[in-house]
This record gives sequence, structure tokens and C-alpha cells, in this order.
Amino acid sequence: MTQHAAASYDDPKLSTWVPSPGSADADLLSEQKIIFSRARDLVRNNPIASGASQTFADNIVGSQLRLSSKPKHLLLGWPKQDASDWANTTENQFSNSPIPLNVMPHVPKRY
Repeated sequence: MTQHAAASYDDPKLSTWVPSPGSADADLLSEQKIIFSRARDLVRNNPIASGASQTFADNIVGSQLRLSSKPKHLLLGWPKQDASDWANTTENQFSNSPIPLNVMPHVPKRY
């Protein structure tokens, strides 16, 4: 008898399940190359796997990059409003262009 059902050797469904007691890294590293190759191949050639991978990435990263500019106005020697204006201009320029050509819009003069 064990304290946890998951540790039982008496349960017929669990009696033959004897996983490796090693760490996840130790279990994976020796076979990592083939596992990664198979996973990449599956994503490239199976539309369901490709869609699942894209959905996973979109849910974690998002479907597009969004700049969140927070200049340190004290470090730059700018008034807080100038730093805020610069951040808004930079974010707008970044979001309106697929590849921003000028990511450094007008920099306020030093005070």
C-alpha cells in the first residue's frame, strides 16, 4: 500500500509504468537531436502540427511585435513630458511601419 495512488505498484494500470527517475534534461539530451528534427519535420509537413505550433506562438508571443518605449527621462536629462512625447512618437512610428525606417524620431534637445 502506498500513500499516493500514483505511486501504486498494485494497480494493474500503473504496475508496468516505470518511468526513468532521471531529470528531464538527462532523459532528453541524449536523444534531443532526433526529437527536434522530427518535431521540425512534423511542423513543416503536417498542417495540424503547423497550425498548433503557430497558435502556441501567437498565444505566447503575439501575432506581431509591439514596441513599449519607456525612456528614463532623468538619465537622459529630459523633462518627463518630452520623454513621454518621444515614446509616443516612437511607438506610433514603429506600429505604422512593417519595418521602421527611422526608429529614432526627433530627440528633444538637452536641458
